[in-house]
Amino acid sequence: MHRYRVGPLRLQSRMAIPELQPVARASSEAWTFRVSHAGAAPARGVAWFHDWTFPNGRRWLMVGRLGRRYVVRFARVASFLIDPPARTITAFPGAGVPARTIRHLLLDQVVPMLLGDADHLVVHASAVVAGGGAVAFIGPSGSGKSTLAGALARHGCALVTDDCLVVDLGRRPAHVIPTYAGLRLWPDVLRALFPGERRRTAGVAHYSSKRRVRRHTDDFAFRRRPEPLRAACVLTAPASKRSPVSKLSMTRLRGHEAFAAVLRCTFHLDVGRETTARRALERVTAMLETVPVFRLQMPRDLARLDEVGVLMDSLAVV
Repeated sequence: MHRYRVGPLRLQSRMAIPELQPVARASSEAWTFRVSHAGAAPARGVAWFHDWTFPNGRRWLMVGRLGRRYVVRFARVASFLIDPPARTITAFPGAGVPARTIRHLLLDQVVPMLLGDADHLVVHASAVVAGGGAVAFIGPSGSGKSTLAGALARHGCALVTDDCLVVDLGRRPAHVIPTYAGLRLWPDVLRALFPGERRRTAGVAHYSSKRRVRRHTDDFAFRRRPEPLRAACVLTAPASKRSPVSKLSMTRLRGHEAFAAVLRCTFHLDVGRETTARRALERVTAMLETVPVFRLQMPRDLARLDEVGVLMDSLAVV
């Protein structure tokens, strides 16, 4: 049995997960992950309560309850049966789906959901260490979080997380807990940031052209200990061709605007429960007591990634 840690979550699996750093000790609190190739995940009796679709209307993700268990279904790719009382996660891959895709969905989709229903605030964000603490970049998929984190990591900032920000609110100020040493980038971004390093990357999933920069690369450092969260920057949606962003700018968000920007990017498994909503509101409120939030606009131009030095100067005065 392989044993790993993803942020505060302990995980054991008979299938090796090379994206994670092994740990020596077993834990009674560990979740057990397994892959089943016998049939599909249960479907009868599932009360579906959440789905997510692409902008073109194609459904990608469905989440439902099955008694005290949950089913998370990724269309035509795989389903995951999550049993919190037994602390087990069972993956049911579709025909021909490779192991790397299952590992990606586990680490970057399912585990963040579990963490979001546990004791921490979990946000869809990347983060680096800059100026004596962590700075988070919050935003939906495609907003440039990983690109920005990779550019800053190349300029000497230690990477804390690529996509799943775990915030420990039991400390003052709030701290971020590193998840795992990985950085997922589109091929053009990879060429711009780490030219010639494709041989040291791996495909993320069979349905995506993204590449995962391996954790042993010399091009960036990964921070393994918790860091105080100094600031959170909300990335804007991609600018239209009619109104491109021409220069970097940071604007402080306050009150409801800051609250809504963080809340809409939180991870949860059971989004339909009243207690989930209440905890989310309380956790975001607690984070904002010690963490300033800014709206960050940057030119979406790979040729201008060296301008991250300007950003670092801006963060130094937060």
